[in-house]
Amino acid sequence: MRVTEALVYNRMGRNNTLSRQRLDKTSLQLMTGRSIERPSDDPLLASRIEQANRGMRRTDRFRENIAQTDTHYRNVESTVATVVDQLSELSELAISMVSGAMNADNKSYAAEQVTNILQSMRALGNMKYDGKYIFSGRLETTPAYDDLGNYQGDAIGRTTEVTDGYSIQADMSGLEVFGDPGAGATTAFQAAENLRTGLLANDNTQILAALDELQAAHKTATGAWSVIGYRLSELQQYDGINDDQKINYAEQEADLVGADYAKAASEMQFAETVYQASLATSSRLMEILKMEARL
Repeated sequence: MRVTEALVYNRMGRNNTLSRQRLDKTSLQLMTGRSIERPSDDPLLASRIEQANRGMRRTDRFRENIAQTDTHYRNVESTVATVVDQLSELSELAISMVSGAMNADNKSYAAEQVTNILQSMRALGNMKYDGKYIFSGRLETTPAYDDLGNYQGDAIGRTTEVTDGYSIQADMSGLEVFGDPGAGATTAFQAAENLRTGLLANDNTQILAALDELQAAHKTATGAWSVIGYRLSELQQYDGINDDQKINYAEQEADLVGADYAKAASEMQFAETVYQASLATSSRLMEILKMEARL
């Protein structure tokens, strides 16, 4: 075969291949509904699609953070609610015990009730969820309180990102619930212990002093309970924002990826015409070359 014939065959093969690739590309768009299948098809468009995908992945991470924090706070909420009830019970008991009708025996029996409530409250202070102490902050593997009622957790706590550029407190320290001695407060545990001591001593003055401490502790715990409610509401709010944001990203990705069916159909028809013409031309040229070869 002469060099010129080889060039003709190579050119025909290349033209047929390019025509077929163009036809396959438009056919694939119509079948899949996607404008591109690989980044090399359109690097700029692929970059914009990846930005939308990154946004969706980031939003999924925020929503997972929110779900975990919501679960944590709902466990904290139920625990703090019990603490609030116990402090109310202790206050009511103290009020009933300063009545003139109550004698030392009555108060001794009441002191046993206080002991039981105090033990339960201490257990709540070291409550665990999923193997972690809920009131220890970042020191979640360390009990929040020791046997003497001293706080040994982390007062700073953890934060979690719930949307772009915004984080919230992801836990609540025991100091916020049971009182912070460093801020001059008598802890709920100490107030209960003071009540028990006053009852055993049959000392109304001491009982009334413990009552004041219990009411202050009740206010602290109730305030913590309210904060938890606010944070749960805030989590729901940002979960909704992230849900809307993910929908926006998904719509962006769909708009970028989605094929223009009318345009793709038109391009496919044109590509089919070009491909058939290329095949016909190649066939005609091959006949001519064969005729020339016989001469």
